[in-house]
Amino acid sequence: MYSFLNNSLRSGQLEKIVGFSFTNRKINREVCTFRGVNFWRIDHLNFWADVHVSLLLSTASGLREWRGYLCFWFSTGRSGSLTGTIEELTSEEDAPDREDMALLSPYLIPYFTSAKMDAEAENLWKTYIPGSLIDPELRKAQDLARAMGLSIVHLPLYEHKGVNSVLFLIDDCALVSENGAPPVEVRIPANTIVINTNNVKKEYSDFNIFHECVHYCEHYLFFCLQEMHHNDLLRMKTREIEIPEAGEKVSNPVYWMEKQANRGAYGLMMPMRFMRGLMAEKSQSLRRYAHEGEKYEQIGLAIAEELGLPHFRVRARMIQLGHIHAKGALNYVDRYRIQPYSFDEESLRQSEHTFNIDRLTAGDLYEKNAGFREALDSGKFIYADGHIVRNEPRFVEQAPWGHMLTPWAIRHVDQCCLRFTRIYEQENVGRYVFGQMNYDPDYVEQTMFYLEDLINEKELDEIEAELQYPMKSQTHGSRKEAGAGFSAFPRSSPSCCPISGRSISRTSTCALLRNSGGRCCKGLWTQMGVLARGRRRASMCLQ
Repeated sequence: MYSFLNNSLRSGQLEKIVGFSFTNRKINREVCTFRGVNFWRIDHLNFWADVHVSLLLSTASGLREWRGYLCFWFSTGRSGSLTGTIEELTSEEDAPDREDMALLSPYLIPYFTSAKMDAEAENLWKTYIPGSLIDPELRKAQDLARAMGLSIVHLPLYEHKGVNSVLFLIDDCALVSENGAPPVEVRIPANTIVINTNNVKKEYSDFNIFHECVHYCEHYLFFCLQEMHHNDLLRMKTREIEIPEAGEKVSNPVYWMEKQANRGAYGLMMPMRFMRGLMAEKSQSLRRYAHEGEKYEQIGLAIAEELGLPHFRVRARMIQLGHIHAKGALNYVDRYRIQPYSFDEESLRQSEHTFNIDRLTAGDLYEKNAGFREALDSGKFIYADGHIVRNEPRFVEQAPWGHMLTPWAIRHVDQCCLRFTRIYEQENVGRYVFGQMNYDPDYVEQTMFYLEDLINEKELDEIEAELQYPMKSQTHGSRKEAGAGFSAFPRSSPSCCPISGRSISRTSTCALLRNSGGRCCKGLWTQMGVLARGRRRASMCLQ
């Protein structure tokens, strides 16, 4: 940059650009300051870098400051290496118009809102498979990948238990192993999506393909910047640093890429405008419903059947599009679909809030937290159909297959059920660098529940729920197949958990706290190829 400025100085071009005469014979650090840089994406292979320049120039009347931009054009080829050239020097007043371009972060990740990601997904269909936004039969994951120049292979990846898919950007290789057989090296061509068949069956891989298509289109520049020619972070060289405590926020580019890729994948699977129209259509043919949860259950079931999609995908997309009451529909707990329910919108306004909890998680809470255990042993609360509800006849009733919420309670779960907060964090940083890069929410997202009593804060104000809970994949099933019903919690302290049936230890403490001296060591972030393991205090307070 100094060479460019000094060449412009010697040629007389710099004086023309700044618009006044000056006596400087050299541009160096004493008179030049690079104040910052903005990155603007041209397409997935090219971007502008506008470097904000400040020059302190000597004139006949004294020092005078001038500000402008050095405009770099960066491009990446098939090899993945970045090359750049300075295209122009311009004043702030004559700065180039980049309004039609996407602003990039310092990691070359676009700053996109959720709505913008939905629009990007629709644009991908429009660009690569015209007509697909109107005709869902044309929206095939494999066809989109091929149209983008990506190949798809299905292989049993070795030692990739938590990885569902990997995107290779150059010719490379991967180790494969099935059913414990010795690993074998397989060559992977450039621009190939590898679906790990040890985790994902071929017929269920559409979402993973969409996910990697979004990475290829939106995040290719990030991979090139990091000199990563695949997004298999298991093989990336890193060093560890520690994240400061005291609630300081850190920039995690991988987290934002995964959020964008997930949202984009949903946008590809169920495009926004198509989905809104389909929901409106299904709303016109609903059977009578008692509350909003039943309404969205009917809509979701009809859409899932028509599009051949899993219930949880349809539910998530309805919520993404602003239908908050869809949170009360198509909920699976312990692999069975529970009754749809309704609630006051403000009670579940935050995405991490939920009234659902499975028996294993409730059992962990019961085992690990004495206050929670005491409250349940009192008999004032009971586990019923995926909720912990006040144990009163107006809220809970006995059914042949177990306890269920009453019709009134099912319409007002926020007034009779405990609410929990889920906090998603990365874990297993020793095994998987950038855990969130390879799409696998079941592996990289851990849930910590914090108890909140919405009915009687005085009774439960000392309850602090802390645990780690891997989210489990949910499959369809009939509620009546759940088996034996649940009995009310006993009045005396039992030796086993009344929810999960496991024996409990009265002196048990959180393993994370025991192993880390009272602190939970988890969370990770990355910056320019640097892995950080966060040290964060375990949250031990109510909302």
